[in-house]
Amino acid sequence: SCQRGMPECAAGLSARRDRKNDVDMMSNCQPSLRAIASVFGTLGDSMKPNLSVTREKVSLSCSIRTRSASSIRGVALGDDDQHFDFVTLQDHIGPRTVSDVEIKSALAGSAKSVYYGVTRVEETAKGSDAAQVNRNLLLSGHAKADSDPVLEILTADVIRCGHGATVGPVDREALFYLQSRGLTERQSLQLLVAGFFR
Repeated sequence: SCQRGMPECAAGLSARRDRKNDVDMMSNCQPSLRAIASVFGTLGDSMKPNLSVTREKVSLSCSIRTRSASSIRGVALGDDDQHFDFVTLQDHIGPRTVSDVEIKSALAGSAKSVYYGVTRVEETAKGSDAAQVNRNLLLSGHAKADSDPVLEILTADVIRCGHGATVGPVDREALFYLQSRGLTERQSLQLLVAGFFR
């Protein structure tokens, strides 16, 4: 739900295949919303998830067993001096498992986001496929994001295991381009942030 008085963490896990509702939740929020942190996931049948949510921290760990898949999406939109922590652990235990983690943050004011994620591929997890990405958009000179994606690969028999992290400001040329097309600075920034979360 979208309410004032943030930071508020909303977290949900489901076996749904349709993620459209997850994206729509962000677009239905009030314009005055100051911060939101959400995690959405699609989990396989033989998985053991562990989700912990506090006022400013979302921790999610999954043990991924044979032929299971885990897809985790997290977003944070912060302002003022708000702080968000995302901690993920994807533990590939069985063979032919898949995990996909993507955490995005857009931060204004003096907001801060911290991401620490571990993707572990055990010796027994041959043929696994894992991806872990953290992207951060800084909307002010005082906002800060720290990212630490970690891979622990204990077998040489994997399809793909990768991770990445980015932290950077709004592209000033893109902002100028949109303004030259008649949009205000605020409208241009809103459009760029919306595109970032797509």
